[in-house]
Amino acid sequence: MAEGHWVEHLFPPTFGYTADQLLSTGGAPTSSETDSSTKLGSPPPTALRRVYEKVLEDFGAEIRGRETSATESSGPLEDEVTGRVSRLSWGGGPDESCIWTQQELETLREVFRAAKDQNRKLTTILDLANKQIKTLEGKCKEQEDQLENRYKQLKEARKEIQRLKIHSDQQSNEVTKSHRKISGLSEDVQELQVAKDDLQRQLHETTIAFEKERLLRCELEQRLQMQEQQLEDAKLKSEESMRLKYEKEVRELQRRVLTLQDELDREQQTHGINQKALDNMRKHFASLPADMANVEQPETEEHFLSKLTYF
Repeated sequence: MAEGHWVEHLFPPTFGYTADQLLSTGGAPTSSETDSSTKLGSPPPTALRRVYEKVLEDFGAEIRGRETSATESSGPLEDEVTGRVSRLSWGGGPDESCIWTQQELETLREVFRAAKDQNRKLTTILDLANKQIKTLEGKCKEQEDQLENRYKQLKEARKEIQRLKIHSDQQSNEVTKSHRKISGLSEDVQELQVAKDDLQRQLHETTIAFEKERLLRCELEQRLQMQEQQLEDAKLKSEESMRLKYEKEVRELQRRVLTLQDELDREQQTHGINQKALDNMRKHFASLPADMANVEQPETEEHFLSKLTYF
């Protein structure tokens, strides 16, 4: 549905007439009125008068049809409409004919200026929107390129997914085989668990036997330590007695050595005396005259020494 003109929104009409209905009211305009209205671009004054007369007639009929209270207040309204119609110069030219007051024209000008300002603002907004559209078009182009790259990546990803699906199927087969192996291994584990329980029982028995052996070993070690201590004490006593015995024998031997040393000293002293006596005798016989050479020689030194006895 088309929106109404901004003047219609600013000044809503009292009667809902169309332009054709208003211009078709009354007789046809004269040629002079038609020429002047064509030049000025506005309807002729007679047409405007007929419009106002029709509006005034309808307005009066509406007022007369109201209630009594509304009828009393219809006087000022009728005077206002009559005054507005009387402001028209029916005998003058079309420039002097106007359905708007000066205040209404000022209001229309202000609204027109506001509309122009609004149009400029909207034009600026439109320019900014066009720039944003160009920017968005560039971004859309980039996104299209990115989307195309994503499509390529998606295609590659689909190929990768197919490859991974084949790999997953192979892995599923491997998992099935592994489950079968695990089932077999579970049976082996149960057998090993039974063997483990048996070994734990044997280990417990062995631990008990080991504890008994350990206690027996500790007892034997204590006995051995006692025997070693006794043996060590006996060894120390034996060593002490042997040391005392050997020290006694050493002292005895030292005493005998001293005695023999004294005897040796006396014998060496006697030997020295005899040696001196022999030397004196040798010198004595050497000093005798030569005619006594045939005299019986005394015993030689070796013969004399052989007769000596050592004490």
